[in-house]
Amino acid sequence: MTQDKASSLEEDPREADSSGASDAFVGYAPVLSRVPDARLGKTPLLHPILFGYLALALGSAVAAGAAFYNALSLRLWREMAVAFGLGLAGWFGCHLLVNRLWDAGFRNIPLLLLTCRLCHVAIGALLALSQWSSFRGHRFLGGGAVSLVGAVVTGIALQFVLPPAVLDRLLGTF
Repeated sequence: MTQDKASSLEEDPREADSSGASDAFVGYAPVLSRVPDARLGKTPLLHPILFGYLALALGSAVAAGAAFYNALSLRLWREMAVAFGLGLAGWFGCHLLVNRLWDAGFRNIPLLLLTCRLCHVAIGALLALSQWSSFRGHRFLGGGAVSLVGAVVTGIALQFVLPPAVLDRLLGTF
C-alpha cells in the first residue's frame, strides 16, 4: 500500500467531498434538520408539557398565557396568535358547553366539571404540540428552562389556594 492510499483511508469522509472542498458540518445535518426553527429565547422557557397540567389545574386560559409567554420570549408571532386563540376558544368553549348542558337539563355537576376539565386538557395538549419544536430548538441552542416540578407544584398549590369563585372564572364554569 502506498503512502497516499494510507493517508486517504485515514481521512474523515465528512471533510472531503467529490470537488475536494471540505465541509465539517455535513455530519451534523440530520441533527439540525430535526430542529427547523431553532431560536434562542431571552428568558428561560416553560416546558410545553406544563401546558397540559396548567390547563387541568387552572384552565386553558392560564395554559395559553404560559404558551404566550414562551412565544413572546422566542419572538414567534404565529405561535403567539395560536396561543391566544386556543386560550379564548378553550375558555369560551367550556363556558358555552357547561351552559348548554345545564340548559338542556343536565344537573350532574361533577360530570359537568369533568367534561370541562377534559376540554381544557385537550386545549393544553394542542398548545404543547404547537410549541414543542420551538422549545426543543431553544434547548438545542443552550437556552434555559424553568423547573417543571416547581411549576407543577405552584399550579397545584394555586388550585387549592384560589377562592372557588376565581377558579370557576378561570375554568369558565361560572
